[in-house]
Amino acid sequence: ARAVELDVSASERSIDAAIDRAWSFFGGVDVLINNAGIRGNSLSLSRLQIPSRPVKSPLELDEEDWNKTFNTNTRGTWLVSKAVARRMVAAKKPGSIINISSSASSGGILPGGTAYGSSKAAINRLTQIMALELGKFKIRVNAIAAGIFRSEITEGLLDQAWVHDAAATIVPLRRFGLVSPGLTSLVLILASDEHSSYITGQIYLEDGGHTLPGIQLWSSL
Repeated sequence: ARAVELDVSASERSIDAAIDRAWSFFGGVDVLINNAGIRGNSLSLSRLQIPSRPVKSPLELDEEDWNKTFNTNTRGTWLVSKAVARRMVAAKKPGSIINISSSASSGGILPGGTAYGSSKAAINRLTQIMALELGKFKIRVNAIAAGIFRSEITEGLLDQAWVHDAAATIVPLRRFGLVSPGLTSLVLILASDEHSSYITGQIYLEDGGHTLPGIQLWSSL
């Protein structure tokens, strides 16, 4: 394994240089997973409505937070994909690009998610357009719109007992997700030409069903 330090919110020149180092280590890149992402200061899942990081409405969200979120989530995904795909095309090398989106891009809307939800919705459209235009080069582009999984972003939230009681009520599968094997199994399928050679431009919603429409009005039955 080799590691290359990369700030996906940096300049295009810095990103391209990092991808060049990664490419040179192995003589190519077969699979790119765009997994870097932030929620921004407007939305904190682990501590809601605390003075230093309040949940902000679209009228309260500041430009700096919007730009920081989009620079990492959307611009970073595009520039890293661009750098890798250009090299794939030049080398006549097929490949798979997998973007980690979020259920917040569509049905899983949370208060305070103006920048985050918008940035992830943009990733979904970026995925589809890149799939449309890169298909002729045998480069597949797909996205996974993930629900709530244990991660660096959500660990503070998922350590609280009440959250799991909430999951048992609002999630059809009665729990939140585990990255492995839940999320990683789908990543492996999309990375593999053996299992997904004819799949591109798709947005896979993996959320345990929590964004399904409907209200469980058990008290009225």
